[in-house]
Amino acid sequence: MKVFSWDDLGSVKSFLTQNSFNFSCLTIGGFDGPHLGHEVLFEKVLSKKNEVKSSCAGVVTFARSPRGVKSQNFYKGDLSTLSQKIHYFEKKGLDFCLVINFDSDFKKTLGIDFFDRLLGYCNMKFLSVGQDFRCGYKGSMGVSEISEYFANNNLELSICNDVFLDKNRISSSIIRDFIFDGDIANAKKYLGKNYVLDCSEIKWKLLKDDELSDFSLQNLKKSKNIFFTKKLNQVMPQNAKLNATVITTSLQIKTTVNFTQDGIFIEDNDGVLSENVFIEEIVL
Repeated sequence: MKVFSWDDLGSVKSFLTQNSFNFSCLTIGGFDGPHLGHEVLFEKVLSKKNEVKSSCAGVVTFARSPRGVKSQNFYKGDLSTLSQKIHYFEKKGLDFCLVINFDSDFKKTLGIDFFDRLLGYCNMKFLSVGQDFRCGYKGSMGVSEISEYFANNNLELSICNDVFLDKNRISSSIIRDFIFDGDIANAKKYLGKNYVLDCSEIKWKLLKDDELSDFSLQNLKKSKNIFFTKKLNQVMPQNAKLNATVITTSLQIKTTVNFTQDGIFIEDNDGVLSENVFIEEIVL
């Protein structure tokens, strides 16, 4: 799967030409998780790709959730990093991913200009979005306006209904709440997979005995080694002690991970970790 930035739309057009793709079938969204509610959108796109000869399947997403950018003071954190989302899209079988940085310049983009660019550079023929999807400056372009645009340009639009589980609408917001409250079982059920903290760019530090008083570690038992890091951009349980699998480049360790207001603390009773060990993921 090829990955492009919004600022390099010309490369998308070249990619389509080089691979003899006449059209693209797209879905657009933050896709934080991604979760079971998003599956319907990807299935629609992949199904349409199989129907339309010489077409490809693409996803347009954001480097970080727009909600996290707009509401930082009230935002609990992302469910996934960009690299996790890209890995997911690739496993689904999508052909390309177009990544947008939700910055001050992009926020001023009008909805019609946004779709004009997708039409011109991506040869968009088909789009699948959720029924509450909005885009454009101040979210001015909703499903009604998008439907009119697609009708005027002889394009096909698929509006997907919400997906429910236990009478709850599956959304990134409800999954964030589950994780924040330490309800990992429900988070996994709504995600359709384990919740994974991406630690690939995180520096861990071995906690020394004389540093214990500087942290709220009353819930930590005396371990042989304790490794800690500050908070991540991903949402974390609050003041919880959870069983987890810590994955490094060479081994997997089943242990206890403590989440406090000061950060994340890994208990290493067997003394197998060191500050030189590269921790890739924590799987809850």
